Amino acid sequence: MKNARERLVNLDTVLENERASLERCETQKVGVQQEIKVFEETIAGLREELGEIQETLEEKNKAVEQVKKTTLKASKVLDLALKEIANCVCGFSLFTVGEYWIDEFFLQNDVIEKLALERSSLYRKCRLEEIKLPLLQGNLRNVPIEEVSVVFRLFCYLCFD
Repeated sequence: MKNARERLVNLDTVLENERASLERCETQKVGVQQEIKVFEETIAGLREELGEIQETLEEKNKAVEQVKKTTLKASKVLDLALKEIANCVCGFSLFTVGEYWIDEFFLQNDVIEKLALERSSLYRKCRLEEIKLPLLQGNLRNVPIEEVSVVFRLFCYLCFD
């Protein structure tokens, strides 16, 4: 009987220890569940933010694609124009570049272009070296320092007019 009581006391002690352990585990469980809830809310917020960022990325990608298409179109127009310039004999006939009709005289008058470039080069040189020129009209300050090529002007004419 004494053994039975000792066993009963031992079992009661073990039972109380296990109940205390169970309570600690339950407390830990509640704490971990709260942490999980906080993490899930954080994940949900991050997913929303990711969705917004992905939408912004899609919009920007569409804009980039549009710019690429425009650039490709302008590049093709420029390539065609350069081919036509290289292959043309000076004259007054019209040729097409993409959707545009271009007067060859506008593009092919090499002599006028060469003289204009020489004149603007002299103006630039005078402006940079501060040489006073007696001008009938205008001012040397209106002469651009950098040279603008015919190809660039054609590109601007085709793309921005």
